Amino acid sequence: MNKREARMEVGKLLENHCHGCKNRYSRDLQYCWSKCEIGKRLNEIGAFLGGKVVNEQQKRRTTEQWDEICETTVKLKENGMTYKKIANKFNVCVGHLRLQLKRRNMTK
Repeated sequence: MNKREARMEVGKLLENHCHGCKNRYSRDLQYCWSKCEIGKRLNEIGAFLGGKVVNEQQKRRTTEQWDEICETTVKLKENGMTYKKIANKFNVCVGHLRLQLKRRNMTK
């Protein structure tokens, strides 16, 4: 299968199955990734096209984990590291990191 055929198959699967699915508007994509055969197939095709295989939702960080990340961020920022590099280190987006710092009154 080449990439063109893969994209065509995605379109057909979405049109024939997903547009009529009762779980279409559900915010819980876990159903599609783990229980729906069409969703699993779409995931495989996505990986073939260069995406990553999605098999579970990201776990939310606890308040304690964010407290620790924010404390470390302040120390790293004082040492001259940029927010972008710090965010990459903790695998979070810069905006969310700054939001968490603001919630804890840890911004300058």
